Amino acid sequence: MGQRSSVLMVILVFGILFSLMYVSGVMASARKDMQMKDLQAAPRVYASISRMIEPENICFTIDKEFLDKYSTFPSSIDEADYWAEIYIQTDRSYGNYYSGVGLHLNRNEALSLLSTYHSDFDRTVHSKNSSPDGRFTHESDRFSCGFAYEQKYYQLELSFETLKQVNRDTGYVPVYITREQVEKQQDSVQNKVTFAPWNNTLVFFNQLTSAITIELSNVNGTGAEQHFETFAVLPGRMIDLPAPADWTALDDTAYQYKVKEYPWISGHVTVSTVYTNGCLTPEIAKSLYAQSDFELKFPSYLPEGFRPVCNAENTDTYMIQIYANQSATDYHASKGIMHSKDNPYPFYLYSSTPQQEVKGIVQVHAMKLYEDGKAQDARKQLLESYQLLLNQTVQYPFSTPISDLQFIESDENGGRSYLKYNQGKFLTAVEVAVNSEKYVVIGSLPMEEMMNIAKSLS
Repeated sequence: MGQRSSVLMVILVFGILFSLMYVSGVMASARKDMQMKDLQAAPRVYASISRMIEPENICFTIDKEFLDKYSTFPSSIDEADYWAEIYIQTDRSYGNYYSGVGLHLNRNEALSLLSTYHSDFDRTVHSKNSSPDGRFTHESDRFSCGFAYEQKYYQLELSFETLKQVNRDTGYVPVYITREQVEKQQDSVQNKVTFAPWNNTLVFFNQLTSAITIELSNVNGTGAEQHFETFAVLPGRMIDLPAPADWTALDDTAYQYKVKEYPWISGHVTVSTVYTNGCLTPEIAKSLYAQSDFELKFPSYLPEGFRPVCNAENTDTYMIQIYANQSATDYHASKGIMHSKDNPYPFYLYSSTPQQEVKGIVQVHAMKLYEDGKAQDARKQLLESYQLLLNQTVQYPFSTPISDLQFIESDENGGRSYLKYNQGKFLTAVEVAVNSEKYVVIGSLPMEEMMNIAKSLS
């Protein structure tokens, strides 16, 4: 009886161990499948290789069959060898590695590599990073592994970058895939226009409960479609994808997207370079600067005889609006000087500028100021102050003679004023601050007129 109990106990123990191993294996496989699915939805994949000094964590060896499957490796290996030889001569390295070089793997190739050698790759923890303008936050998964080739050793790095969150509601082209579009089962084409060069980024929002596949094509000048990218968007997730302009043609670049699972959901996105051909219209300027989270304001009031003559791009956070009357038009036309294409008027007016050159010109310098956390508390107060300005006829917080256009960012209390002005011999400057935007109106008009222009910004 005792012997039988011992045998049963052994069987029971082995059964439990086997079950645990089986369940553990199934869970590990499920985790791997889920991880691969997440990585498959990453729109950006970066890969690099570098020569090793000593072999370390060698996952695989490259042979002819491997090179036939991953044809981009040889040229990258040659480049890594080239830099390694230079570093050997100068006795420089980064630990066990020489300087790395980029590897031109597409997402499918990187996923294939990772799937084949998954258990051997070292995975780093998730890392989050914000885009330089703070608009997006991405999450990166990094994997590394060594490989051998012709008795030399290399380190392979793979990085998959996914959009984790959108920090602002402007500055990109949103494309929403919704349940309503699916249920309609009819043409749901969305046509959108964005302007180069700063951030022609499409953000696809999957608001369904199932994954979708986006097929993006580039429509060239002949109307023919060329495949650009295909990617999955998991349910409830989003993906950002830059849509570059064709700068060689200096013409509009058209992209078409389709949802593979629901062919009736499609759309066109045009990336335009039209603004490069001259002064911007207010409509183009607003669309262009919205890509930098800058909601431009234009004056609704201009003195009699003044008209818009140019909206001049300076940077993605700074634009100069130029208005002129007939006297300024005649004077600058007679000089024949073009400060930029289609613009005979100067970009900047200074107190040292001759009176004849500033007469009849009003400029509005529009600036985007990215505020720090401390300034966030002042946003509501600034809005209230601006509304107060709109409701008053004239208000002069302080007056100082204008020397050169050096605009004060803070007052004696350490906060930005919503309105300041400088009045000089020829020029007057009125500064209005609204939230994280600042507008400086500059011209040779009486202060009351300058104030009216500033108050009409909307």
